[in-house]
Amino acid sequence: MKISEPTVIRKLRFGDIPEAIRMVEDAFEEDPLQHYLRRDTPDADTTGHFRQSWRLSLGANLAFIIRKGLVWTVGDSDAMVIYFPADLVEDDLDKIIKNALPLFTVAQANMLTEQQRQRQTAFAALFRQAVTEFLGDRVKDMFEVGGLATRPSKQGRGYGSALVKGVSDLADAARCATWLG
Repeated sequence: MKISEPTVIRKLRFGDIPEAIRMVEDAFEEDPLQHYLRRDTPDADTTGHFRQSWRLSLGANLAFIIRKGLVWTVGDSDAMVIYFPADLVEDDLDKIIKNALPLFTVAQANMLTEQQRQRQTAFAALFRQAVTEFLGDRVKDMFEVGGLATRPSKQGRGYGSALVKGVSDLADAARCATWLG
């Protein structure tokens, strides 16, 4: 019988950002939703410009989330969870950064083709509708797992489960429910 080592969870650090971006890219390479929204449209960008802007946007967002301590990882960025507690408080610097982050998103959105923009807009509307219908106002009092990814070569080791359990344990200690956003 093989004895596995315990999964060690730690906060993602600024120096981990490049490897975390590569891991997320690898984790979602074959994701059907990503293919539908961005890759499988007849007018998709094949030059790589969109992917570069996506990396920049993800890196900027990770830096903001790392600053707040809301992203954990396992190993060498082999898996990652981003979460948002129900009682998230923003300071003045958060507000400044959050006002700047949309610039990255807008730059990325401007690189979307018309069909990709239509698909993303429709998906976002359906997602918001589902959250409103099923969670309603309770969502503001819940912890959100806002992102979860595991490097494909490291899947099946319980990393994702351990990360979600860590967030759920925090939520339980705060007497809050958790939802996957």
